[in-house]
Amino acid sequence: IGTDAGLSHIDTQKERVIKNFNQEDGLSNNIIYGILEDNNGNLWLTTDNGLSCFNKKTEKFKNYGLSNGLVNSEFNINSYYKSRSGELFI
Repeated sequence: IGTDAGLSHIDTQKERVIKNFNQEDGLSNNIIYGILEDNNGNLWLTTDNGLSCFNKKTEKFKNYGLSNGLVNSEFNINSYYKSRSGELFI
């Protein structure tokens, strides 16, 4: 779940947070507006300060910002889409 405090891994059966990831863990910003999963299982997170790719296996982030070609570093809620072919539009 994306929140204003980072990315939370939730146990839905027990309804509790298993682990929370935030800027201290490498997330580009704690405010998450959207999450898309790519065909490799990575999570792409739109934030208040760029785009973060989270590798669920390694639990590491790779961040993208203005220096990587983004036009703006701040995203809006619901400003993402995954096509049937798996292409991500952010």
